[in-house]
Amino acid sequence: MSDTTSTRSRVDRLRKGGGVLKFTASWCGPCRVIAPFVGQLSNRCGVPVVSVDVDDNEDLREEFEVRAMPTFLFFEKNKEIGRVVGANREELQKKFEEMKEKTNQISLPSVSEASLTTSAWALPTTME
Repeated sequence: MSDTTSTRSRVDRLRKGGGVLKFTASWCGPCRVIAPFVGQLSNRCGVPVVSVDVDDNEDLREEFEVRAMPTFLFFEKNKEIGRVVGANREELQKKFEEMKEKTNQISLPSVSEASLTTSAWALPTTME
């Protein structure tokens, strides 16, 4: 499997499952500077990141209309839900934290729903 094919399959998996596509280039200074910060955010927030070198993957750069590096695309269930262009730490942190919140949400009944369901099982307070 070539590197381009391998990158394409990683991109497709990430889009389906959710995460961040990081478009970068070896010659891009801001890309190199922001990379460790993005790695820390990924680890802390539990959000996967796939790096795409635009020089090796021109088809992906064109498909996602990437015009500047670095560019970060945020995906959830095959849908782009956000984009950060440039090495903007504050905006990246905000987007990663939003992704973390979305992935940490568990569908549980609300307190009132839980109370209604458990109240039918409550024992009487007095005995006759």
